[in-house]
Amino acid sequence: MPSSQVASQRSSDTSRLACVDRSSADYGHTAVEDSDDQSGGIRPFVPAADITAGTPDLHVQAGDVIVEVPILMYHSIGRAAQSRKYKRFDVPPDVFADQLDGLVAAGMQTITAGQMLAAVKSGKADDIPDRAVVLTFDDAFADFESAALPALLERRMVATVFVPTAFIGRRASWLDDIGEGYRRHMAGSQLRAVRAAGIECGAHSHSHPQLDRLGSPCELADEIRRPRCILEDLLNEPVTTFAYPFGYHSGAVRRAVANSGYVGAFRVDNVRSRPLDDDLFALPRMTVTPRLNASNIINAIERRRTVVSDGYATSKRHGWRWARTVLGPAPELMVEIDEWLGVTDAAGSPR
Repeated sequence: MPSSQVASQRSSDTSRLACVDRSSADYGHTAVEDSDDQSGGIRPFVPAADITAGTPDLHVQAGDVIVEVPILMYHSIGRAAQSRKYKRFDVPPDVFADQLDGLVAAGMQTITAGQMLAAVKSGKADDIPDRAVVLTFDDAFADFESAALPALLERRMVATVFVPTAFIGRRASWLDDIGEGYRRHMAGSQLRAVRAAGIECGAHSHSHPQLDRLGSPCELADEIRRPRCILEDLLNEPVTTFAYPFGYHSGAVRRAVANSGYVGAFRVDNVRSRPLDDDLFALPRMTVTPRLNASNIINAIERRRTVVSDGYATSKRHGWRWARTVLGPAPELMVEIDEWLGVTDAAGSPR
């Protein structure tokens, strides 16, 4: 999209209040460059209104159409984790290649998260391929460009990378507590390169907090709106997708994301997504681990749809939020509740 069109869209989009004057001291954002610190400033802005309020449109009218799209969630492709707690997030390149080959053999066709949402929102869900799959990569680690991207391009696949913008071009200091802080996030030049290769870039908050435990609407607004501003400045195009850090969200968080100009957002629940029926700001993703071969993933894709009631899922989420409040933020809380209970592995297969 030409820069003039992007500028026009920004000026007419009141949801992006933080970007109206990007040089303002109240915003504290400076241009992202390829240096070690590309966080764009840390001072939160004061929103004009509480973005957690109101009743934004979180669904679309489905009618009789049923569209199911598996959304797979990866993190790192490459370097083996030093921490036991993080090993399930590290998929070796050869395992990753086999997993992709399995998707190809099963006739799966990749689309980006944004492409799926655009089709749904425009009433063109029928345009989504019958065997569509969305590949997502949280945290935008540098190994995406070096290890994941070549494998994707070789198979003519696309994907969506979710970026925590405070760490662009920096190491993952938020993983220091579990000994994984040495990991590097992609720099601005790398993000531009992967975008030019057809990979979508979405937001993953600014500093990767547990959004449902932040103390104020202002803090929440900053974590949700700031990454959109930074990425749009960096990539010179609209950013429409968001993934919740750790998968944690609440009604207030979902409303805040919906009121901040995003089209949809992604959680973790190890089931297939039904974008015409599901809350577009709580679309489920299936976690892919190194222990899963291509057959495991295809089997999970074929059979996994929600088998519990919405009431149970809500109770589970609220109970887990209470546990995190009591126990405090701990690295091991990155595991989703089902895996923490030991019922299933990360793709829903029985242990």
